Amino acid sequence: MFNCPDDLWQKFVNKAKLEKKDPGEKLCEIIAVYGSPLDFVFGAEEAAEEWPLSAGTIKNNCAEGKILAKKIGKTWVIDRTQTKPGKREEKD
Repeated sequence: MFNCPDDLWQKFVNKAKLEKKDPGEKLCEIIAVYGSPLDFVFGAEEAAEEWPLSAGTIKNNCAEGKILAKKIGKTWVIDRTQTKPGKREEKD
């Protein structure tokens, strides 16, 4: 679901009308150019495939605030655009 403050949405609608476009059509054009917001997030399991960390470590780091993420229900939704965390170096 898309959520936007009323005043910002009204500005968007007004701009679309100036361009003689339906707001829904304009929004689809923007998504076609910039992609879906869901392209910029992933879960811990998918992150573990791309990062050198296990899914459990990623979840723990999310809970500790070390990884930019939001917990929705039981799932961590992680910002894919952040710097990739690395493995901790082994202590002697």
